[in-house]
Amino acid sequence: RPPSPVRSPRRRARPAAAIADGNRSAAGWLLAVWSLGSLVGGLAAARRPSAADPAERVAPFLLLLTFGGTLTALVWSVGLGWLAAVLFISGLGLAPALASVYGVVSRTAPAARRTEAFAIGTTFVLTGLALGAALGGLLSDRSPTLAFSAAAVAYALAATGWWVWSQRTRSTRPSSQTGSG
Repeated sequence: RPPSPVRSPRRRARPAAAIADGNRSAAGWLLAVWSLGSLVGGLAAARRPSAADPAERVAPFLLLLTFGGTLTALVWSVGLGWLAAVLFISGLGLAPALASVYGVVSRTAPAARRTEAFAIGTTFVLTGLALGAALGGLLSDRSPTLAFSAAAVAYALAATGWWVWSQRTRSTRPSSQTGSG
């Protein structure tokens, strides 16, 4: 079967890395390890109470994803064991980042428009996944390194965009919402 372009850069790159390693069956295990990292990260973040605004928690989790994506691009060719370990680390930031983003939507959208805000946010997430899947498929056909690197760059852009957005919204909020004054 020809490779499906309908996967995110990281999801498409993991099977490509397993195939390049000569172990096609490892692709599912690599996805499972990454998902396990996300589960552990989500549970750990949920157990740790935070008084911080969810908006302040997004960037660190996106930076963890960027770090994991960068490590993944660097070590995928060393071996599947190393790739699995790095994917677990990378996965640690995924669920907490998504939960924090949805926490921001819940906190900032007026109650009467909250459903619409979640629908729009989810549409953006799914559109990003679809575009990433197409790009990841194309890049994985050339090299898993390119696909993993593209994912790391996407995470870095997301972290930068989030930081810029949070700085702009922080400066426009009344002082009672920013905690100053």
